[in-house]
Amino acid sequence: MYYDELSTTMDHLLQDGKGILAADESNGTIGKRFAAINLENTADNRQDYRLLLATTPHLGDYINGVILFEETFQNKDTNGTSIVDLF
Repeated sequence: MYYDELSTTMDHLLQDGKGILAADESNGTIGKRFAAINLENTADNRQDYRLLLATTPHLGDYINGVILFEETFQNKDTNGTSIVDLF
């Protein structure tokens, strides 16, 4: 039923030289990363971290897809654009 759509998606995701970014750290896991650099695990810091990833120059040259944590779907940049749309 959705074979063509699935096939197209798989072809896109599996291009040579590109990968999938796993940015789905839970709040607990990202908190451990932040603790290692003495950064408080707050919603604002998590949003800023995800925004940093999403706005990395030329990210699309190397990444075809992103796995996201559910909190990311609520995050926006300073212009009100969803971080999800920036990836």
